[in-house]
Amino acid sequence: IVGNKNTIFIGIIEEKQYTINLLKELLITFDYQLIYSNTKNNIIFYSKDSTILVVISMKLDEIEAFASYGIDFNLLIVNIIDYEFNKKDIFKYQFTKCDYYIINSDGDNLSNLPLASLNGIVITYGFNSKATMTISSYMIEQAMEASLCLQRDILTLSGERVVPFEFILGINSKNKDHIYSVLSASILILLLDEKIQFKNNIKI
Repeated sequence: IVGNKNTIFIGIIEEKQYTINLLKELLITFDYQLIYSNTKNNIIFYSKDSTILVVISMKLDEIEAFASYGIDFNLLIVNIIDYEFNKKDIFKYQFTKCDYYIINSDGDNLSNLPLASLNGIVITYGFNSKATMTISSYMIEQAMEASLCLQRDILTLSGERVVPFEFILGINSKNKDHIYSVLSASILILLLDEKIQFKNNIKI
């Protein structure tokens, strides 16, 4: 806590900055104000009411450097394609005590991660039917429209329960890979106690 502000640290592990860029747009939709961004746009600060968000996007080869800073993330998004896990053990020495892990569960991702060593709640997303947040349908024309589905209850950072629901997002992109970023960012927004399920016609 800084002064009267509650600071929440959010980490994102991905090779391209799809998720942090999309999250910027989504946070603005929920009235967060950008207060800092570095020149690489991989470290950003947002403020809303009594909360400050510190968001850091890391590539696989940057993880050890950021881990050396001793940052304890409240929420960690892992948006990595399964074959890339073989290049680096991302949880061998770092990031094992986050409050929440938001993990892409398609392919062999979960079997490639030492989940037993994680001291936090794991929430999964992907196209597979077992994921906590999945996509029931999507359409790509001039842009993309996706129908997302929360398939089981989750608890927010404040302890509020969010029950299963479906909602639609419009995405100004034709890249199917961006759907993973949409899924993970949507979970994060819910964990921050934002009511994404009650916002109509969200376009990012």
